[in-house]
Amino acid sequence: MSATTLQRLLLRAERSEETGIRFVDAAERERFRSWREIGARARRVAAGLAEIGVGAGERVALVHPTGIEFFDAFFGILYARAVPVPLYPPVRLGRLGEYHARTAAMLEAAGAALVLADRRLIPLLGEAVARARPRLGCR
Repeated sequence: MSATTLQRLLLRAERSEETGIRFVDAAERERFRSWREIGARARRVAAGLAEIGVGAGERVALVHPTGIEFFDAFFGILYARAVPVPLYPPVRLGRLGEYHARTAAMLEAAGAALVLADRRLIPLLGEAVARARPRLGCR
């Protein structure tokens, strides 16, 4: 098998409206998104990242719960020629201090220029982002 990139694989997969990702949530509701739609949404994310100054090769931390939106952001970061750095969202509110310390350390170690997060998580990431001070903040 020849070497390829995830971007090229997605571009090939986008040719079909019938294939994609199917998610089942905790209430057992199914959501389907075709690879074509994921590609279109990823390009919108990539354009937004370019607009705020994310450059090729820069690392973008990604804090999203598992779901379709994670894939939009993940592939959008790749389409922007940046490097996605997926991080876990906080799961135990009673241990938020520990989460902030570990997340700040990971952001610093990765050299993240930006934290791209689910809107619901942004308030919980404040202290970690303040400690790590990514160049473009948290959006």
